[in-house]
Amino acid sequence: MKHFLKTYRYEIIAGLSGAVVMMLELVGARMVAPYFGTSIYVWTAMIGVILGSLSVGYWYGGKIADKHATDRGLAGILSMAAVLVGASVLIQEPLLHAVANSGLDLRAQAVLAALLLFAPASCLLGIVSPYVVKLRISSLSTAGSSVGRLYAAGTAGSIIGTFATGYWLIAWLGNYTLGLSLVILLIAVSYIAHGAAWRWQRAVIAVVAAISLLVPVAPPAGVVGDIDSAYSRYFVSETTSGGITVRRLLTDNRGAQSGYVVGQPDELVFGYTQGFKAVSDAFGPIKKSLMIGGGVYTFPGLIARQQPNAAIVAVEIDPELDDIAKKYFDFKQPQNLQITHQDGRVFLNQNNTTYDIVFMDAFSSLSPPYQLSTIETSQALKRAITPQGIVVANVIARPNGSDPYFAATYRTYHHVFDSVRVYRVQPLATETMRQNLLFVMGDKDAVERINIQLAQYAEAQYPAAGQILRDDFAPVDQLISSSES
Repeated sequence: MKHFLKTYRYEIIAGLSGAVVMMLELVGARMVAPYFGTSIYVWTAMIGVILGSLSVGYWYGGKIADKHATDRGLAGILSMAAVLVGASVLIQEPLLHAVANSGLDLRAQAVLAALLLFAPASCLLGIVSPYVVKLRISSLSTAGSSVGRLYAAGTAGSIIGTFATGYWLIAWLGNYTLGLSLVILLIAVSYIAHGAAWRWQRAVIAVVAAISLLVPVAPPAGVVGDIDSAYSRYFVSETTSGGITVRRLLTDNRGAQSGYVVGQPDELVFGYTQGFKAVSDAFGPIKKSLMIGGGVYTFPGLIARQQPNAAIVAVEIDPELDDIAKKYFDFKQPQNLQITHQDGRVFLNQNNTTYDIVFMDAFSSLSPPYQLSTIETSQALKRAITPQGIVVANVIARPNGSDPYFAATYRTYHHVFDSVRVYRVQPLATETMRQNLLFVMGDKDAVERINIQLAQYAEAQYPAAGQILRDDFAPVDQLISSSES
């Protein structure tokens, strides 16, 4: 083993540092998600900033390697990278909160957050590649094979780090624990580079990271749960007012995805779920109903309890939400509620059953999944309902013709369904404010029959035009961004 480390230590360093880069990128995306969502803007900022920082590191690393490359220097670079990774993990909450409240455009916020948190460490990790090349090359006659082995090792490490992080590590450890584990890993790699230099300083860095792992992180005020899954990072908040305690599930800083009045499972917290219930009541007895986006199953659970003879199917992509629902939201699965863990669009593509009502609630406030917004999804939804069935979708937009996202969503649905009506569940809110809107769609007679029962809701101002969203062209994030500017 000692001989192997001595012979291939630069390849090992290249591989492990490559793994750390990709792990930092994925962990970083999870850090910023509660503040800026997971839209294409956030991923673009993360990838662009880290690639740019690595490029700076490659350039500068080549310059300093030509002047004086040593194993001691490589150990110092890796140790400093460890310090910066640790700092980004420990200061993330106040820094991201400040950036999120800066008033900047979402794109600028995502770039600024990535620059402040991840650019410094990425620059240092970029220095490693040209540095180890300089140390590895012993003669020009073997330069090609030496560089090839280092590049292969670095790429292999990046691949392993990507799959390990995305498939297992984040869900097992969470982004905070995994981020601090990268600090310890980089310190260990620095000892492979040079064991004698700065021994106690590096030991202190590793010990501080280890102690930070052991010390529980105090959750923000009002937060009773902070859970990482393979799909998202969830916060469970709790507030009490007038003797009533409400718990909410959040994935970003714009709004809650699910809500529950503790001890009152039949009490719906949000206006749009109350609107879902109003539509269901107006429709009458249901034989079969489908819910795309189960969350913690507050609404499908209520419908299942109130209509015990109906078959209710809830499609939720993240199985972790089952445990969250049981632990924090007192969820008990009714016998007539079937839960399926699958992407909503994939479920619709494979579906051969027809339902009386399909509820769509997979749209978050920051980054709605574009694949559920397209005309192909609308066509699949129409196939999924009976001739007299309806589709009810919760969409967050400004209810007027000047909102391009609202206009595009309306036109896309209207292109497929015979009748589409849009209701504002917050009638007192101004039409210039983004809010929950209920799209009720289907056969004209069925929609009109529902409309008569929804007098308490104001209809939205219908747009005159809008682009049709398709699988091959659905700029949802750009439309939402332009509507907010």
